[in-house]
Amino acid sequence: MRDRKLLVSLVGVVLVLWASAPLLVAHLYNAMHERGQFGDLFGSINSLFSGLAFAGLFYTIYLQSRQLQVAQTELGLQRQELRLQREEMAASRDELARQVAAQQALYRATVAQIAVAAVNAQIEATKMESETVTPGGRQRYWEEIRTKAAALSALADRLEGAIGEG
Repeated sequence: MRDRKLLVSLVGVVLVLWASAPLLVAHLYNAMHERGQFGDLFGSINSLFSGLAFAGLFYTIYLQSRQLQVAQTELGLQRQELRLQREEMAASRDELARQVAAQQALYRATVAQIAVAAVNAQIEATKMESETVTPGGRQRYWEEIRTKAAALSALADRLEGAIGEG
């Protein structure tokens, strides 16, 4: 709105000067031949267009300077936004690293629990074997427990190997 008012006032000033030029010439020069020497009355149209061109040039320069100020402000805001995004990404990367470390610790704890379960199964199988009085009575159970314990131990070893690879 302010820019439009500036343009209207510039055009208004040019039009007033253009309209007053013939009156000023008529007032200064009474004889027609003197006026002719001064310049053709319609020659003032040239000054109108020149004035309008100058006003348009001034207005264009004014608009460009305003746009440059806005662009500089937006560029500053973009730089600030990018800086904030970098900081946020760094914080996110740090948090992700902490989560990975926590997941690895949980994984190691789970592998350790599996290894402990395998050892407990071996112990239980050994206890059952030592308590067996008659052959073939509970032998089937402790052999199954030993098989499961061996499978748990193998699983724990595989998982431990996967930890070393990852």
